[in-house]
Amino acid sequence: MRRFRVTGYKANQSGWRTCNSKRTVIMKITYYTLDEVNQFCIRKWLKGQDVSLTCPNARSLTLTNHSAQAIILDLDSLPAKIAADWLHQLRSAQFPFFGLVHGHNISDVQARSLRRRGIRVCCGRIRKAILLHWLETIAQQSLSVA
Repeated sequence: MRRFRVTGYKANQSGWRTCNSKRTVIMKITYYTLDEVNQFCIRKWLKGQDVSLTCPNARSLTLTNHSAQAIILDLDSLPAKIAADWLHQLRSAQFPFFGLVHGHNISDVQARSLRRRGIRVCCGRIRKAILLHWLETIAQQSLSVA
C-alpha cells in the first residue's frame, strides 16, 4: 500500500485522520524506550510512513501520551518496576491503545496474555517486518471501523 501525505483531512470518530481515498492513515505513536539504537531504528523504519513518533525521556516513561493512538514498549530497556507497571496496564481491559511490545525477557505466559488482549508481541529484538505489518494491521482495522 502506497502512503502519501494529503491536506484537508479531518479526524474521524476513532481519532484517526484519513483522507477521502482511505489510502492514507496518519497516526501518532509513542515509543517507550531508553535504548537510543532502537529509537534510531524505529525512526528510520517509520520514515515515509506518515506516522508521528514520540519517544519520551526518562522522566516521562510512566506517563501515558493520550494523544497517541498506539504505543510501542521496549521491555528490555525500561526499569523493572516501570516495565511491570506497563505490563499490568497492557493486560487491563481499559487499555485504549494499539500496542506492540518487544524484549528478550518476555515469558511465554506474558506473551500469551498480551496477545489475548490484542497486543502484538515480538520476543527478542524489534524487526522492521513486524513493525510495518503491525502498522498495516492498524490501518486496516481503522479503515474498517470508519
